[in-house]
Amino acid sequence: MDGSAWKHYREHFLEGLEQAMESEEYGREEIHAYLEQAGGIRVTKTHGRRSVAGLNQMDNCLWKIPALVKKGQLFQPVHCHEVNRERCRMAGYEGYQHPVQCFGADMERMLPGHRMSGKHFMIQSCSSHRSGPEPNHRRLNPGIYVRPS
Repeated sequence: MDGSAWKHYREHFLEGLEQAMESEEYGREEIHAYLEQAGGIRVTKTHGRRSVAGLNQMDNCLWKIPALVKKGQLFQPVHCHEVNRERCRMAGYEGYQHPVQCFGADMERMLPGHRMSGKHFMIQSCSSHRSGPEPNHRRLNPGIYVRPS
């Protein structure tokens, strides 16, 4: 994401979140219901040892993914898919869990009557366009895990 795009961060985030949910086979109705219940986007600064450690762990996971980042595309479906299948600790859950399973459970609690089994969550990632280990690789900055309260 280039510097000028940060002025529209919220719009880019929302678009990426919708793309990520669609890539995990959530329908437009489910996405709309989720966003409606989640409320507006509130951007906060990440701080604290656990949060920063989690971001570092995600960054390490992203470096191991052999797929190239697609230039000019903020949402990276392969990277999103892979990073959300790495076990980690998340607020509201005990021990190490897979984000895809926890988001599915959150969706089931949040939207009763919707069949969420087999559907998973993803993290929106934005490309920083920093050079990776090879000239054609691009490194991703980890994105944001949105968990409804």
